[in-house]
Amino acid sequence: MTDSWESLLARAEEHAVRGEFSEACDLLEEAKTLAESFEPKDQRRVEGLHKLGHALHEAGRKDEAEACLKRAVDLTVSCFGPYHQKVADSSKELASLYFETGRYEKAEELCRKMLNIYEKSLGIKHQEVGLISRNLAMILEERGKFEEAEKFYKRAMLILQEALNPFDGALITLMESYGGMLRKCGRDDEADYMKACALGRVSGNMRTVTGSHLPEL
Repeated sequence: MTDSWESLLARAEEHAVRGEFSEACDLLEEAKTLAESFEPKDQRRVEGLHKLGHALHEAGRKDEAEACLKRAVDLTVSCFGPYHQKVADSSKELASLYFETGRYEKAEELCRKMLNIYEKSLGIKHQEVGLISRNLAMILEERGKFEEAEKFYKRAMLILQEALNPFDGALITLMESYGGMLRKCGRDDEADYMKACALGRVSGNMRTVTGSHLPEL
């Protein structure tokens, strides 16, 4: 009896949890073949490609992972058009792959496209806009574009402080990342302040921290 698409993904997930990515890839390749018979707009097709791309990445098959994730984005574009929110959603795995493999120029280009889509579809103060702004800031930092990176770090801070719980891990990580960049730039007082803010949230103690050169958000 042939496995269903759902069964293949479930079995692949079991292998992935154990770090058996080669076996996971084989099952997900089967699922991809099966999904070719689905309706064009069936989101299982894209979901399966994302999971296969992730497994290929973990298995060290970077080029295949990139091709797979590009296919997921192209499929989404063909179904919904280039400016649909689903295209930005589908691009996240590919942007992450570019960042993790040090291809920061490609990651920046893709993140800018995603940010534009989310701004228009969700509004400029939406949580997703804040998260992509944070990602773009990190990419720009890696490229040495510190002035522009700071702009996006500040933007992410303003949005996520409103959108998230004060003790949310994403907000704490953002503060740590921004503080790390400030320290790279020799702005130690500001970096210390951001570090203290992050630690205060981790401990649950919203401390008041003073300093002579605090970042203006």
